[in-house]
Amino acid sequence: MSARYESFYHFHIGKTGGTYLYNTLVEPLFEALWANSIFTLNGAYHVGWLNRQKNYVLSSFRDPVKRTASHYAFYKMGGGRRNSRQTNILDFMPWVETYQNLLANYQSKNFLYEKKNFALNTLTL
Repeated sequence: MSARYESFYHFHIGKTGGTYLYNTLVEPLFEALWANSIFTLNGAYHVGWLNRQKNYVLSSFRDPVKRTASHYAFYKMGGGRRNSRQTNILDFMPWVETYQNLLANYQSKNFLYEKKNFALNTLTL
């Protein structure tokens, strides 16, 4: 049995540097991987349940406090919502307090995700 990987998966956990990792490392690799018939997937998609036996997974983690601060900056700059620029830190803190247990373990929970826990990745502000 060959040790050759059959798929490459860049699992992007939001606000952990995944876009930088993708642009500097993953994207340049994709063409070579495709040329060797290696399936590639990039993004915040959970593919653990696809049962790929020889799947190489690349991801990045970040200090939870810094990740939450980055999340706030993203939210403050618009973050997919039209009126969030008017939001200040006092509006954001109740959200942090409500989800503090999830935020503390968000990255590892995403990495260890199982299909039955789909609501994990639907957290919104």
